Amino acid sequence: MTKELFRIHPEQIRFNACIVAKERTSCGWKVALDQTCFYPGGGGQPADKGRLNGEPVVRLEKEGSRIYHYLKKDITGPEVSGRVDWDHRLDYMEQHTGQHIISAVMWREAGIKTVSVHMGEAYTTIETDRPALSAQELGDIEHTTNDVITRNLPLTLHQADANTLDAFPLRKPSPVGGRVQVVQMGDYDAVVCCGVHLPETGRVGLVKSIGTEKIRGHARVKWKIGGRAYKDYAEKTRIINRLQADLSVDQDGIAGRVKQMLQDVAALKKQNNILQGMVAVQAAQELYEKRESVGPFQLVLKHWTNENPDMVNRVTKALMDRPGIVLCVANQTQDSFQWLIACSRDVDFDFNSIRSELLAPYAAKGGGRFPRWQGMGKGRSQAADFVQAIKRLLAHRA
Repeated sequence: MTKELFRIHPEQIRFNACIVAKERTSCGWKVALDQTCFYPGGGGQPADKGRLNGEPVVRLEKEGSRIYHYLKKDITGPEVSGRVDWDHRLDYMEQHTGQHIISAVMWREAGIKTVSVHMGEAYTTIETDRPALSAQELGDIEHTTNDVITRNLPLTLHQADANTLDAFPLRKPSPVGGRVQVVQMGDYDAVVCCGVHLPETGRVGLVKSIGTEKIRGHARVKWKIGGRAYKDYAEKTRIINRLQADLSVDQDGIAGRVKQMLQDVAALKKQNNILQGMVAVQAAQELYEKRESVGPFQLVLKHWTNENPDMVNRVTKALMDRPGIVLCVANQTQDSFQWLIACSRDVDFDFNSIRSELLAPYAAKGGGRFPRWQGMGKGRSQAADFVQAIKRLLAHRA
């Protein structure tokens, strides 16, 4: 049996212990100790990180009454010294304790149940039993949670079984049978949980909701908790200060200035769209006037280098609206080119009859169906030769 020091002293991170079992695995070694500060994970809280005799603990597992520490390299005994990564432990103690407070507030103040919890590396999420939560509801929950934090309620741990569990005003039934750990938060909340928590709510410091999302028909709320909330506040303050300087407005004026800028951009995009359309029509007219008679076809050819794909599409569309033509264009990028072949609907043009012969020399791929085909070809400076290649093929078959 491994003595679980993290339950007795959750803030202890250094310890000495004796090796009671050791086994070689395909990935290294698994070691059981007579006692450990390493929390193996559970209750939604990730396992600890740290080292044994200087070697990184890469995984932790609880098997029966023993906790196994997985290492890549062997360690010698019989005694070892361990050290838990305090920053990682503290972060998730804050997440877990903060989540308890939030869930308790949601249930006590609004009758909202917690369906599931995920403690990620960037934020903690709480899935609720509600399809949606209003901004007012979230604001009230956040405000009350921070109020409970400042009350600095003690968190005490109790061991209970089926005979003693009824003595606790549990927020929800125990998910498991047998002997369990009850986490009691003053007179405000009690819940069965195997995680590691802070000793008082005040140690959490701050919580902040940062958004909601929909999952399985439920509202899932994202939370910044503890140190993460303070860092988030500092980062947002930095961004606000930068925006104030760049936009030459005070904080209250940022939203209005950004809204005006977005309206200006939308107007410019609309104007630019009109102008690009006019340019495309003019370019199409010029290309149409330079069309060549090749056999039964009126052939329009054009290659560009790093042209805006939107402009290529505009010109192509304007040309396809004209009768009696076959069109081949290509747009060269650094090591490849985009090709497009199309024809007017009144033209009897069978692209499949020349597909392989045209595409193979350029390792080109693509497809489509009448009256438009497109794809990619390989090689530098090949766009110009590609558009001439179709001219040679059609002339040869005329």
